[in-house]
Amino acid sequence: MAFIVLSSTNVAARIPVRPHLSLDPGGIAARFDPPPPEAHPCPIGTCQTGYQLIVFHAVGRVTVTWRLHLQLVDPAGTPDPNTSESGAAVDVGCTNDGVGTNKPDVQTLPPSDHLHYGHFIWHHPDGPDSNPAGLYHCNHTDQGPHGHQGLFTVKVRDSRGETCTDSYKGTNSGWSHDQGEKAHCTFARSR
Repeated sequence: MAFIVLSSTNVAARIPVRPHLSLDPGGIAARFDPPPPEAHPCPIGTCQTGYQLIVFHAVGRVTVTWRLHLQLVDPAGTPDPNTSESGAAVDVGCTNDGVGTNKPDVQTLPPSDHLHYGHFIWHHPDGPDSNPAGLYHCNHTDQGPHGHQGLFTVKVRDSRGETCTDSYKGTNSGWSHDQGEKAHCTFARSR
């Protein structure tokens, strides 16, 4: 922690200065369950990707807002190397049963002097393979090299009003910064 030293006449005070809000240097971590190639077809009750974000230097309560935008993240028609007869396309049925797509998934994390963790799961089995059957309606032939076509965005805000945003492409395992995505942070004007 850094300090600012103030002095007047014969009095000196040390006032701690908190570092700015920041995210893990790797960005959003994604883990596909089960990992390919065992994933095709997915065993019933699986076929999901968990996304996690580690938040540093937050002050007070932290709000983490996840949003899933169904859109191409690969060139149209580009096949997923692990799925035969596939080609990247927007799968309008792969909505995670509305969680994160119809409205954002908002998490409020309590104050902590340590790290904060935001997490989100995108369930993406084919309709007959979901648990219960028909809950999710994804079509694996619409996958491209990044898996199911969608862009995750996350916004983190602490009680100072400082914010950070990041994004992740698709459903395959990896780190957002390995995909060329970089977190963007905006800091409060007064410290």
